[in-house]
Amino acid sequence: MTSKPYLTGHYTPVTDEVTATELTVEGALPPELTGRLIRNSHNPKPGITPTHWFKGSGMVHGIRLRDGRAEWYRNRWVHTPALDGAAYMTEQGPDLTASTAGTHVIEHAGRLLALCEANLPFELTPELETVGAYDFGGKLTSAMTAHPKEDPVTGELHFFSSSPFPPYLIHHVASADGQVLDSQEVPGATAALKHDFALTEHHVVFLEGSVTFDPSEQSGIPYGWSDAQPSRIGVLPRGAGGAGRVRWYEIGQGFAMHLANAYEDARGRIVIEGPSVGRDGWRRSWNWWVGAPDRGAEPTSGSRGRRWTVDPATGRTAEE
Repeated sequence: MTSKPYLTGHYTPVTDEVTATELTVEGALPPELTGRLIRNSHNPKPGITPTHWFKGSGMVHGIRLRDGRAEWYRNRWVHTPALDGAAYMTEQGPDLTASTAGTHVIEHAGRLLALCEANLPFELTPELETVGAYDFGGKLTSAMTAHPKEDPVTGELHFFSSSPFPPYLIHHVASADGQVLDSQEVPGATAALKHDFALTEHHVVFLEGSVTFDPSEQSGIPYGWSDAQPSRIGVLPRGAGGAGRVRWYEIGQGFAMHLANAYEDARGRIVIEGPSVGRDGWRRSWNWWVGAPDRGAEPTSGSRGRRWTVDPATGRTAEE
């Protein structure tokens, strides 16, 4: 038996694709609660031990509720070339369709998309069957972040492509009906790992922490902590030509894998919140993700809530 933490306990992968209908309801479901609850996770096939938690193939799970009934539950692997062993790196370069598609799942413009930040999205049917790689009608030619943000007012979908090689960062905007409206390379970005970002009323906010490209890393996820990598917040004004006006603000050393919230306060300052780790927290989390010794009890051991405040008028930043 393997001792990899992401293959044991309540992380143990599900081995079968299941469909169940007319589920038993204990108590009552509000009839107004109608729709689908869908989640995604890394779930390698039986007999496969990935070198890193994030390398496990994606599996989506869904429950359909309607009129006080639980109509169905089903789970499906996202059937990408990687599920059948296709390599990400080829002689022609990265295969953007060889995705684990196991990080996140969203719905936009009527399309259900399973996401992994190194690849193209994979479209699913409403019943969670795999349709195939989706590239916004040929307009997306690079990877797509696993954590896009939808503007609740305009319906626009903001997302980015990040790479350890130039261009390091591209910001994309798709309309409410799913058409890519704008793609801009963001000046000043580096090879630092950018997993998540934030959206406010007038700005797109990127964080570059002290984790950057490390080709010596053998887990298949080529990133590692670097004291030499500055931690910065990039603030990009929304709208055409915004990338040309991006400003980068240095902050204290650390790394934020995900963000919880961002907004603009009454003084026009930009406030960003989320969990962050220092060098030791990163090391213990990474050891959990790869199954190495001296790891935390859970995947994000050592993280602490942080709030960063950026004042564009003065150029000052504060952290608490």
